[in-house]
Amino acid sequence: MSVRLPNPLSMAVWLVFLLPGRLVGDRLDFALALLVFSVACAVLWVKPSPWESRAPARQAALIFASLQFLFIISYLYALAFKGAHSGPLNLLEIPRWILLGGFVVYLIRHYDESVRAATEAAMIAALYGSSLFFNTVGERAYTAALTLCWLLLFSRKKLRYLHAAAAAAVLILSRHHLSWGASAESLRLIKLSPIFGWGPARYEIVSTSSNQYLLWLARGGAFSACLIATGLGLAAYRLLGGEDDLRRRAKVAAFLACVALLLLSGPYLDGYRLFFMTAFLITAAHKPAGSAI
Repeated sequence: MSVRLPNPLSMAVWLVFLLPGRLVGDRLDFALALLVFSVACAVLWVKPSPWESRAPARQAALIFASLQFLFIISYLYALAFKGAHSGPLNLLEIPRWILLGGFVVYLIRHYDESVRAATEAAMIAALYGSSLFFNTVGERAYTAALTLCWLLLFSRKKLRYLHAAAAAAVLILSRHHLSWGASAESLRLIKLSPIFGWGPARYEIVSTSSNQYLLWLARGGAFSACLIATGLGLAAYRLLGGEDDLRRRAKVAAFLACVALLLLSGPYLDGYRLFFMTAFLITAAHKPAGSAI
């Protein structure tokens, strides 16, 4: 008799979607990332993965390792030549790209149908629970917008239109006005260190005042920004190139465009929890029911 244990990624999905955003501060967000990273390392060490997943996983690992190296260089440069402040918040930020890279490699190599099912169920549960009552206004609008797009484009549930209406209501009632204007403070910091950036810079950069792209540029400079753009381009190519169904390819492209536009209005991927949530939704959008990564 064999016992099949549930995929730990499925449990991570529920944790990521249902954790109340208002209560997950910097330290708890870091603890969540560390927990997921520890599980990822354990699973990647002991459990084999499909051969077809190993090439994209190696590519992702190389990109995130390079980003981590450049992030440390940016931090040391800012300390030595730009008078950047140092402190506990910066120290929590230093391993960012390693923690995110471990998660992405884990997601690529061990995503399966159970994770996809958990993603849709947890997304709907969060829509009526933690997302509605316990998230900040910006997080509520971001998650509601992604939920609405995902339900309309990919869901097969009978009540998907009812859930989509609820997501639209949450989005409207959040009263969050999307703004694509640039942050003057972020632009000033970018001009002061355009090549290497400022590293974590948690004491110089107010992350809520900028969009995600400016925040990446301010922290990592031109070198890191180019590498991030390359990584995003490769990810989009793999996501769209792997679709044989032109209609589904168009849906995936529309969902990626929605994410890209939302990132112009806030640094939503600055926190680990929202980064994980977005990655789960993109992967679920790419892989139809019954498929494995």
